[in-house]
Amino acid sequence: MKTVLITGASGDLGTAIADLFLKNDFFIFFHGKNKKSDFSFCEKNPQKTQKIIADFSDFSAVEKMFSEISAVDVLINNAGAVFRDPKISPARFQKIFQINAIAPYFCAEFSAAKKCRSIVNIGSMRGFPESATTPDYSASKAALHLLTASLARKFAPKIRVNAVAPGFVATKMHAGNENRLKIEAQKTPLRRVATPAEIAEMVFFVAEKATFCTGEVFRADGGRHFSEK
Repeated sequence: MKTVLITGASGDLGTAIADLFLKNDFFIFFHGKNKKSDFSFCEKNPQKTQKIIADFSDFSAVEKMFSEISAVDVLINNAGAVFRDPKISPARFQKIFQINAIAPYFCAEFSAAKKCRSIVNIGSMRGFPESATTPDYSASKAALHLLTASLARKFAPKIRVNAVAPGFVATKMHAGNENRLKIEAQKTPLRRVATPAEIAEMVFFVAEKATFCTGEVFRADGGRHFSEK
């Protein structure tokens, strides 16, 4: 059976990605940060999933995670961090880079050793100059975009490495904040925000169907990149 490791799978986007891969006959390595993460997806699909706990702010946890995995056909580097407090400390800057860029790099390296054939990094529209906002978050996602190209060159021709950079996605994190959703929709040429399922479809396509693409960052932002000023 084909296998996929989805980091940050316990969030809305990660679970939507897991659901789509499950429907396409993949065994899911379902990663969450800690024991409090939502592993209900695994409980509903016990025969086709394996939950894995690892805090990516700690490198040793990444290494240990891969000791529990025998083989990975596809890696989805979806785990990420964002901090709402506008005050940025050196420790916070280091932590967000550890989670958003350094951990994905080592997940890719470890996956390559497990005979991986396709890697998809989840970037962000905030990783491009026209949409950059919070410095630490935007810089970490820009680093992930460039990492995508570097790893694609390094791992070719055996492994394809691409990224999907979503725009604003309606997740539970924004539940109840209708005003924010409305503002983001107005800024988007398609006049709405994405659903997790829509981004999951793009991720699956890039991972499994875009077989002559590597080193690319595919935007899924509803056109924000040509409307930002």
